[in-house]
Amino acid sequence: MRKGAPDDAVAERGLTGRAKVAVVLCCLFGSCATLLQPLLLGRLVQSGALTPAQLGHAAAAQAAGMLLVSTLAATFLAKTQLRLKAGLAMVLGALCNGLTPLLHDTAIILIRFANGCSSGLLIWLLISMLTRDNAPALTLGLFNALRTGVALVMAGLMILQIPLWLSADSGYQLFALLQAISAIAVIGLPDRLAPDTTQTSGAARPWAARLPGLPGLLGLAGSLLFMAGIMGFWIYAEQVVEGRSFSGANASYLLPLSLFGQMLGGMLSALIARHAAPYWAILCGIGAICLAMVTVAGLDHPLAHVLAFLEFGFFWIFVPTFQIPLLMQLDGGPRAALLNPTAQMSGSAMGPFLAAQLVHWHSADKIPLLAMALVLGAAGAITMAHRLASRRRTMQA
Repeated sequence: MRKGAPDDAVAERGLTGRAKVAVVLCCLFGSCATLLQPLLLGRLVQSGALTPAQLGHAAAAQAAGMLLVSTLAATFLAKTQLRLKAGLAMVLGALCNGLTPLLHDTAIILIRFANGCSSGLLIWLLISMLTRDNAPALTLGLFNALRTGVALVMAGLMILQIPLWLSADSGYQLFALLQAISAIAVIGLPDRLAPDTTQTSGAARPWAARLPGLPGLLGLAGSLLFMAGIMGFWIYAEQVVEGRSFSGANASYLLPLSLFGQMLGGMLSALIARHAAPYWAILCGIGAICLAMVTVAGLDHPLAHVLAFLEFGFFWIFVPTFQIPLLMQLDGGPRAALLNPTAQMSGSAMGPFLAAQLVHWHSADKIPLLAMALVLGAAGAITMAHRLASRRRTMQA
């Protein structure tokens, strides 16, 4: 095929259907395994391969790997040889997942970091292709819905052990197999992306022009703190309720319930996204998450915890839908919004690390309070940003 033919690059009109399906399949199973970390890493804690504190360190290491590689790739990698890069990332991810249950302690933390590196490259690929899609929000929404749906099914099958050989103990090997099989999807990817001519190159712009203003930076701090609170609680969700409202085995059932709540939250946020004010939608979502955390921390009734986990999952997905529109409003442009994935991944590393320190020095019982403090910090940051942005618009009027 001649160089520059339409099949080799994404055309100006957007992604082809084949390319969309391919990139979704490439990123699907790795991201599903990330969603199920409380179940998968939790079994390693039960088997003695990890201590409770190391569970948080492993999750933080994986998020740090994602952050590091996605940032480096966005800065230095050319958008060429995409099939080769995606294939190598998927093979590395499959190897890391397959080896994880065979290791112990620090070795698990290191291999989860390596797995995060492979996921970071795939995140870079997904974002790079979405920036050239005519309907990126729709494609990303469908990907998130599919990811959550597959994770929900996999969690249910692992907990119920259907078939009998499948359990959370064999979950990493199963995801390794699925990721290896889905690597064939790389043949549907374009091998390179057409240059993005809609933006000025980084070299032509000073750093000051690329950084958001103070309202945008505060908004990004809100995204970081929100995700830190969410992931800090999520990683230790089983340990928080274990022995209180549910026994050790039955506590696992709360995770699929929370994933189901995520699906509902994603659907509702998609329906009202064009009509709701982003600032108030986020504040309402944070208030609901705080209520869920107070319920988990203060009540030991099973029904109360079931409802709290549903509520937590619902607003976990509901709130981020409005972060990009809010950041666009706060900064008066796309600069802050483009940095939102970096803020979210930073929070995904920070939250589990802080929770691990709390578990090490105290116990998992206090984690809902830590999560509540972090999301309240997020509310404070975006409130300050909103007031600064409002004052700026008033002065310019």
